[in-house]
Amino acid sequence: MAEGGVPHEAERLPTLQDFLNNQELRSLYEDPEIQMIFTEIENNPNTILQHHNHPKVQQVLRLIQSEFDRQPPPTDQGADIEQMTRPAQTDDDDIQDIIRILEQEENNSGSS
Repeated sequence: MAEGGVPHEAERLPTLQDFLNNQELRSLYEDPEIQMIFTEIENNPNTILQHHNHPKVQQVLRLIQSEFDRQPPPTDQGADIEQMTRPAQTDDDDIQDIIRILEQEENNSGSS
C-alpha cells in the first residue's frame, strides 16, 4: 500500500471506468432489455431468480467477473514481487456456482 493508505495501481479493484472501457459490457448495458432487467433487480433483488438464466444477464455477469479477474488481488506488503505481478486466474466456475445456488434457492422457495 502506498503512503497515506492509497493503494498502488497493482492493488486496486476495477473502477467504473474499467467497466465503461469494456465495449462489450457497455453495449449490453445500452440494451433496453438489459436495462429493464437490471432496473427490476435493483428495485427488487429477489427478481434475479427470474432472470439469472437469461443469456444476456449471464454474459453481463461473466464480463463483470472478467474485470475483477484482470485485477490482481490485494497483497500484504511482505508479499514477493512475483506473486504481486502474476495475472489473476480466471475461474469460470464462479458464475456457474452462483447460478446453481440461485437455482437451488428458486427451487426451495417454489416448494414452500
